[in-house]
Parts: sequence; structure tokens; C-alpha cells
Amino acid sequence: MDLSDSIIHPIDAVYMAHQSIPVIQVPITNCRGFQIVGFNFSYNHPFVNTLIALKNGKCSGYQGSPLQKYHQLFQPADAFDVLGLSEKFGSDRLRSLTPLEAVLPWWPDIGHLMPENRPRAILSTAKKEIRSANLPPSIQPAMYWYGPFSNLQGEAEIKRLFDLYHKIDKHGFQRNNNKDGDICGAALVRPDGSFRILLNGGEHRAAITTALGYAQIPVRLYSPVSRNIILRADVEKWPQVRSGLFSVSQALMVFDRIFEGRPSSDGFKF
Repeated sequence: MDLSDSIIHPIDAVYMAHQSIPVIQVPITNCRGFQIVGFNFSYNHPFVNTLIALKNGKCSGYQGSPLQKYHQLFQPADAFDVLGLSEKFGSDRLRSLTPLEAVLPWWPDIGHLMPENRPRAILSTAKKEIRSANLPPSIQPAMYWYGPFSNLQGEAEIKRLFDLYHKIDKHGFQRNNNKDGDICGAALVRPDGSFRILLNGGEHRAAITTALGYAQIPVRLYSPVSRNIILRADVEKWPQVRSGLFSVSQALMVFDRIFEGRPSSDGFKF
């Protein structure tokens, strides 16, 4: 159900849509990206910074771009680092998980969302990206959320980003009802009603519209990895809290960090 003709609160949109999936208009400042890392699109986002650098002639590709610098600087050692948890909230279990095994506390503890199954699912997606870009299959598969990231894959990412940039710049951002026709995400909602959208699809389109100066974008409230509305007040009911992987304090720290647009790579200047 397309409700994007005006800004509607995500919870209201879900009720209005009933059994349909709502599309709502969302301020760019309310969007978060790079999955678990949680970048604010309107501040220091590697894709946005790279597009602006390309446009201004400060780089001509992946080499020397803000995206490459980000990949070089942020290479987390474990799930604890990816999630941006401080030493005060240490967890032996999270410290024992690799970066690819990191999950968010509100994700279900089933199937490919279980920590032990995450690497296989992520690497499968990364291999598809490599094939679609016609890159050598020998490249070590990786996702753009953090480094290390190969130069060849980086150049392919830049090409994809800049080609789409020119298309949207020329024709404007146009959504459709197809499977991949929208920027998608789940709403994180605080008790006071304020909300942010954590994207799980359309990262490139969101970065491009930001770089082009859009103030707001239509977003489909849909998430294949969680409920489409995540209430902070429900923290004790979140699956990965109930499973014991996160304490309540750890889970709230992750929620608040992403909500406030403080990426887990915060402190790195790229």
C-alpha cells in the first residue's frame, strides 16, 4: 500500500495497511545503513562521501575513495567490534563470534539468522555479487559493510554506485511495486514515538538520493530478517535477548547506537 504522499508514522502505516506492506515517506535523516554498522545517511556515510568525492573530482574510482579508506580502517576482529559494544559491556559469547556471525538482538534465533549460520548466508550473497559483476571467482567474497575488501570488488562497487547515480540524477528516483522496487527497512521505535529506519534493501539508492540532495525518500516497511516494527520497550522479548546472546543492557546499547546514527566504526576518520 503506497502511503508515501505524506509522512506517516510507521506504526500508523502498519495499521492502515492491514495485511498489505506499507510504503511511507521517510526523512533521510531518519534512515540508517550498512546493516549492523548503522550509518546515518546524512552524516559521514561511506557511499555518500564517495559519490560526492567522485562528483567533485577528488577520486576517480575505488582507489583513494572514502569507501576504500573506510574498508582499510574498519576491519573488526569479532562480533563485539562490529556491534560497537564498549568494554564495559563485554560478553564472552560475543567475543567468541566472528564479524560474519554478528546478529542484531531483535533478529529471530532461527535458520540463517542464527550466528553459526550467518557466514554461509552472507558469503553466498557476496558470491552472487561477484558473479553479477563478472569478477574472477577466485576473489575472496566480502560485503561492503566493513573491510577487508578487495580492490577489484571495490571498483565494481563504485561502478555500480556511480552508474545508478547518473540514472537517478537524469530520471529522478522512481519506485515500483516489484520485489526490488523500493528501498526497504524496519522501523526502530522509542517509547516517545520517535523512529528511525534501518535499511535492509536499497542502500545504494538511499545513498544516491542523499548525495543528490533529497530530503526524504519512500521506504517500504519490510524486513526479511525481522519484524517491520522494532519497539525498544520490548527489549526483553527480543529473540537474541531471550536466547542469552545479549543482555538487556547490551541489546539497548546496540539499539540506541543505531537509532542515534553512531556507527560502530565511529572514531575512524575516512
